[in-house]
Amino acid sequence: MLPWPDSVWIALAYGAVTSALIYWAVGACVWRIGRANPTLHRVLILTLAPPLTVSIWLAIWLTCEILLPPKQTVVSAAELSLALLLIGAVITRSMLGLARNGLRPVASEAIACAALLVVGFAIWLMAGGLDALSQAQAPDGALILVGVVLLVGAGMLAVPHLRRAVAATEHTNRRAAPWPGALVSVLIGAGAVAIITATHAALNDLAAVQSALLGDWPSVVAMLALFVGILTTHRLIGTLEQRARDLNLSLQLASAAAERARSEDPVTGLPNSRGLRQIIERQISISRAAQDLFSVLHLGVGQIKTIRGSLGQSKTDALIRVLRDRLLAVLPAGDMLARTGDDHFAIVSPEASSADGAVKLADAVLECLAGSVSIGEQEISVHCNIGIALFPNDSREAEALQTHAALAWSASRQAGPGGYKFFSNQISEDIRGNFDRLAALRRAISQLEFSVMYQPQFELATGTLVGCEALLRWPQRDGSMVAPSEFIPMAERSGLIIPLGHFVLEESCRAWVRWQSLDQRSLKLSVNVSAVQLSQSDFVEHLERVLGDTGMDPRCLCLEVTESVAMEDPDAVIERFRAVRALGVQLAIDDFGTGHSSLAYLKQLECHYIKIDRCFVSGASDDAGCQQIIASVVEMAASYQMQTIAEGVETQEQLQHLRRVGCDLAQGYLLGHPVPERRFIADFLLPTAETRVNTLSAML
Repeated sequence: MLPWPDSVWIALAYGAVTSALIYWAVGACVWRIGRANPTLHRVLILTLAPPLTVSIWLAIWLTCEILLPPKQTVVSAAELSLALLLIGAVITRSMLGLARNGLRPVASEAIACAALLVVGFAIWLMAGGLDALSQAQAPDGALILVGVVLLVGAGMLAVPHLRRAVAATEHTNRRAAPWPGALVSVLIGAGAVAIITATHAALNDLAAVQSALLGDWPSVVAMLALFVGILTTHRLIGTLEQRARDLNLSLQLASAAAERARSEDPVTGLPNSRGLRQIIERQISISRAAQDLFSVLHLGVGQIKTIRGSLGQSKTDALIRVLRDRLLAVLPAGDMLARTGDDHFAIVSPEASSADGAVKLADAVLECLAGSVSIGEQEISVHCNIGIALFPNDSREAEALQTHAALAWSASRQAGPGGYKFFSNQISEDIRGNFDRLAALRRAISQLEFSVMYQPQFELATGTLVGCEALLRWPQRDGSMVAPSEFIPMAERSGLIIPLGHFVLEESCRAWVRWQSLDQRSLKLSVNVSAVQLSQSDFVEHLERVLGDTGMDPRCLCLEVTESVAMEDPDAVIERFRAVRALGVQLAIDDFGTGHSSLAYLKQLECHYIKIDRCFVSGASDDAGCQQIIASVVEMAASYQMQTIAEGVETQEQLQHLRRVGCDLAQGYLLGHPVPERRFIADFLLPTAETRVNTLSAML
């Protein structure tokens, strides 16, 4: 079979059926009427002209249907062929079925008109020939049947299926034909503007042939009715095909929308990580062709998670949008911004085509994010760190550029807030080393390779041992120790500080309970708590559970929280501290003086102890500034009914100064190193340790 479109085969089929029906109807007319009245034979021959014309028009439209795309064809070949068939039938019926008193519409005309309405054309049956057009302007796109003379209104081919809404009452008085009211209502409701029928004066001379009716016209009517059914089925199929095309288009649009959603951040409308990779890939193609450089900047905004916990999701989203607007305001026209995470943005900058350009852009970004942000009645300050990767110096692949910029950001964050770093091989090696250490840290936690050591605390006024601080240590197989400054920050960033913190708290509480057999019921146990632990929603519940499981006296337990953690979200910390105090547990602010605490908030925290940081204690012997700071802290703590603990005491001079200014407690290498539990018991708790304790007391 020829590989033609379905529309071509449909058009050919309809065309063949139409031609057959037209010639069958006309041939039947000529044969029957010519046999009854030979004088009319010549007149009937003239009736062949319309079918021939129809055939010519049909051939033209079939050609158009074949040669032109379907959507460029104004009227389909199937519809036009049926319309022409019906019109030809009406003409033939009118010429052969004239009644004595004029044309009387019968069911056949009704079926013909209804069929045309099914096709979608508006029909005007008008009296008066061409003169009627001057009295009632036909709408564009209407088929005008003037009596039995066919005219085509202007624009019919350009505007198919037109149903001009003209009030039917405008022509009601002109309607003289005895059409059934119900049929008129149906036709008008279907789209006919008006139906006016009358006898055409030019055909009165043909009244003599009124008796020569087409004998088998009812069969023609039946064929027309059948054809209407065929057309209805065809239009139904066409409707289904159109709906299928519409559904396919809808699916394509939905797929495109889903693709955009997968590549777009819903809060900011910026590209997300997936969209960023596509942007970098396009920029790589452009830069390779032009042999240009470009920069990828990874931005990390601090405190977003804390702000979300304090202010809620909606205000956090508003803050993110403000940061987006600030960043867009400072970016050059060709640069592109993306949001790659809750608190992360990225910039692809063709303008920053050198290291100097990237530095200039990074400085502008840090400056625009440095100011506070007003969200409702809240003033929020954030800090930012930036990592920079250059194409093609650092990589020629989109994924690697993203990764290298993120690694540089991580290195920048470790150096402190508010800075930037370029990616380098050293950073990559350091990060790789961190990954190795992180894996080792996970293994050490699972295999319980950590140990807890205890450093004694003494009362300076009396020299009495009053407590100890539990300190986590990570021993290695070769006997060395991993410094806490190396693995504690890594544990906090990775979240591993949670199981580590649980281990220290539970193990030290069990140790304290074991010491009770040595009559050490008043000994105070201090345990450090990280910001990550404190932010856990079940922190207080876990603390209460440990106290109950171990039998630890809560009055002898003191939790130490660094000043920076306490001031990061003071309101939340105040609430958490209140719940801890309700259990009877004491609280201490660690590393005091190194942060930016507000004295008003410090009072609201209602802590029991303030620990003076070792950086001030180290200068207590010869630095007037440090001496003044220590004295001020001691005085302030006394005014708030708090006690002070000096840490890092290493010399006799430091110890003497602390005693002079009235510091309450002290710990440090001078008084005792952190030691394992057995050593701590032997050196400080057993009766045999009395000599050592007395020696320390005498020194104090």
